[in-house]
Amino acid sequence: EYTNRQKLMNRIYTSLNTRKYILSVTFIDPELRIDTVGSDTSVLLEGQAQQLYDIAFSKSGKASWITDSGTLLVCPVREVKNLSLRSMGAIVIRIQIDKLVQFTMDTSRLSENFLIYGSSDEILYQSGELTELPVQIISEKSDYTVADINGISSLIVRHNSRYSDWTYLYAIPNETIFSSFTKIRTVVFLLLSGLYL
Repeated sequence: EYTNRQKLMNRIYTSLNTRKYILSVTFIDPELRIDTVGSDTSVLLEGQAQQLYDIAFSKSGKASWITDSGTLLVCPVREVKNLSLRSMGAIVIRIQIDKLVQFTMDTSRLSENFLIYGSSDEILYQSGELTELPVQIISEKSDYTVADINGISSLIVRHNSRYSDWTYLYAIPNETIFSSFTKIRTVVFLLLSGLYL
């Protein structure tokens, strides 16, 4: 058992090198013994072991995101041999959300108006000066809406993640959208004026 546990933790540690947004990975066995590997193992989860283990098995195999003590992804581990599905432990992955966003998205194309909300409407990630959206925009179910954000009329694009309880919101100021139309209209007007003169 000890050898298998060490092999598991070594495999996890090796795979962490390519994913810099993962700070640590913790394995909790059914007896609540903990093993942790990663670049930042300073956050100790011993006091939360029972709670995290219970959360891991509360959603019938679905991973759970927790944002109380940082951003944690909690997953159950079950035995697949002979389809016994016996509980073997839980994996807790501690993630640095800023680096995850940079790793998975082209943030150079985003303006300052990008937010990620968690399941209980807490802000997981925000970029720039946009700090919060009105509650009715967060709870609204439509994919697009127009609202004033910090006194600027903006198009709000909303997308719910298929893999988590996260909601992505991107506010694009109307002036940004229409600035290219204004430039094209000006060029066309100048061309037409030049043709008729």
